[in-house]
Amino acid sequence: MLRFNEPGPTINKKDTKKILDLITGMNFLPETWILICGSLPPGMPENFYGILIDEIKKKSKSVYLGLDADCNFLKYGISSIPDLIKPNIIELERLLSKEIKNLSQLRDAGKMLLKKGISYILVTLGKNGAAGFSNEGFFYARGPSVKNAGCVGCGDVFLAGFALSFSETKSFKESLRFATAAATAKAAERFTDIPEPIKVRRFLKEIFVKNFDEIDGKIKISELREVPV
Repeated sequence: MLRFNEPGPTINKKDTKKILDLITGMNFLPETWILICGSLPPGMPENFYGILIDEIKKKSKSVYLGLDADCNFLKYGISSIPDLIKPNIIELERLLSKEIKNLSQLRDAGKMLLKKGISYILVTLGKNGAAGFSNEGFFYARGPSVKNAGCVGCGDVFLAGFALSFSETKSFKESLRFATAAATAKAAERFTDIPEPIKVRRFLKEIFVKNFDEIDGKIKISELREVPV
């Protein structure tokens, strides 16, 4: 499979303003999830996501704002306190400018981000599963191994799965479980194919989610580095 990641066309200030006005002019229903993802094309300011989050907050008080980005796009976006962030482990290390070797160190990083006012923090760990932080606690989720697993699109499906489940259940722990099942089902698909809901439900039965205090001591200090999603 060949994969091309193009930077996109250059966007000038005038068009950047049009994009901002278009998004912030939408009438979002209460408790809608607005997911802001990926990099920005050339010409747009690195703090655009932060500006966008601030403007949406002014006009829509009861929506959920999720951010899935990297480098300065994530750094500046976090400064505007979205409700949720979803970096993978490598993106989180870049954000914090330090290596995170195990779940114990990851827990410390999650606590720090919660103190900044971010309500929900999701960190994907490739084949090692995912971790989640909220006022409900620190949870670690993992599913079954998938043969010939592909990572393309797994992070996107993970985030969408979380938003869908949380909209229905309002449970952080159960939404982390569903997100992990969705990403596992995506890893089992070919290339960019999206898994059918029935496949997600099959994997859901095989996902375990544990509170940090329930995790085996060896797992807490085991190496986390893995191909991220």
